[in-house]
Amino acid sequence: MIAAAFKSSGEKLYYYKETNFAVRDDGGKVITPARYTEVNLWAVCDQNTGELLYDTADGEKVPRDFKAELTCKTDNKSDFQFVSGLSKGEEDTTFFWRGDKKEKKSPTRYAATREKFIASDLFAPYSLAAKVAELAELRPAELDFSGGKAKIKRSGELLALTFTVRQEYFERIGEKESLFRDSTRVEVELTYGRVQKLSVYRPAGGWLKEEEAYTNQIVYYGPKIDVPDFSSGEWKDIGPTNDLPDRI
Repeated sequence: MIAAAFKSSGEKLYYYKETNFAVRDDGGKVITPARYTEVNLWAVCDQNTGELLYDTADGEKVPRDFKAELTCKTDNKSDFQFVSGLSKGEEDTTFFWRGDKKEKKSPTRYAATREKFIASDLFAPYSLAAKVAELAELRPAELDFSGGKAKIKRSGELLALTFTVRQEYFERIGEKESLFRDSTRVEVELTYGRVQKLSVYRPAGGWLKEEEAYTNQIVYYGPKIDVPDFSSGEWKDIGPTNDLPDRI
């Protein structure tokens, strides 16, 4: 997973939808409402090759029709949204802030190019690199594949992993915030050597033993890439044990 997380971190064009499911007490009352985050970084690609198409702006090559969108919602109510846009008669790209609709605030205009926006500290916590960063922190010895629902399954270009995170990992990171803390299991799907889906389950109240607490589904744009050969190299020794390659 380390290699897959780093590969995903280097992608420039992608869409993801992240869901933090609502937390309820034993009686079913919502304690923490659901939160949703969507990011869409998109540009025009050649229909045949999948390669990016570029235009020239100020002497520099830029992806054609590059679009950047960021939306965050709590309980399906908009918290904020940044959308790339190009006003008529202007060359510069701008971004707009939209607060909760109940506040009836007019959008605020940000004089920033798309490139500057996605490179800013404002966007950093919502980047794909930030969302997969903790996967790169997990060491093979800290993944437990001995549980009843644990699995390692290959199907073509898809590699699906289900495991629990050992206590050794949390001892190593100390008080650092972790997506996996108190989890009952973690599911990761890798395609083309990149992270496609990440789901985390935690204990549930009432009659349920566990419930999905978090999921992030990712789609990548851009050039076509080769399917890794899961029967050779770093993947060939993967089995239903904890003896995983160092780069996973």
